[in-house]
Amino acid sequence: MKRASPSIGEVLERFLDRPGTRDDDGNMVAVVDLLRSYLDGYGHELLSDEEAAFFQERYEEDEEAGAFCNLFGPERILEGLSEFLGSYVIRKVAAGPELTMAFGPVTDDLVRWLVEEGVVPAEAADGAKELATAAAYDLPAAEELSTLLYDSGRDVDHDAVLEYLDWETELAEISRIEPGRLWFRSELGEIGPVIVPERATEVARLGWGVSAPGFGRTEAGWAHPRDGERLPELTRLPTPAW
Repeated sequence: MKRASPSIGEVLERFLDRPGTRDDDGNMVAVVDLLRSYLDGYGHELLSDEEAAFFQERYEEDEEAGAFCNLFGPERILEGLSEFLGSYVIRKVAAGPELTMAFGPVTDDLVRWLVEEGVVPAEAADGAKELATAAAYDLPAAEELSTLLYDSGRDVDHDAVLEYLDWETELAEISRIEPGRLWFRSELGEIGPVIVPERATEVARLGWGVSAPGFGRTEAGWAHPRDGERLPELTRLPTPAW
């Protein structure tokens, strides 16, 4: 095997250096930098055994030259977008509202440019375009839902909790939505209704997951009392088989 030409890193630099490109708020550079960081850190999970051996050998020789984005081609960008937008951005990136809203448009622009430049075939980019379009809504909505769950958990009177249910090793999927009430499902079963603000049920989507949720039952019903809970995965990721 040999280093791809052009590499991911070279293509991303060309994307940012396009004539007439404006990035007044710096969000385009920030999104591309985060995408590159994600691929450098996790892209090896996409590799075959032969590719992984090649990557490991080059990386051990020179960590910078052997970084994932310096070795592999831009088709890997498309392969990595699902995890990048559906998990990494929410779980790992402390982004403000403006940057969160930029992920969808910037990645959509990137995918469209990759096709226009002939860097990737149009048919390979169809699913990636859908991901980027969905992210324009999903990421801000998931961030808002995370905040609403955090706030509702913080407001729980723990002295009034009759019992706790801690799914600390589980990914709980939102399985049912009614105004002000959510149901969650994991391999351990289903729980609900969990009382949440009505706005939370307006932005929530079936299949979104909450990692390691904790619930508390009061006389008013189940609540979501664990402070600081995040939504690490969106519906675009493969749904676990319960």
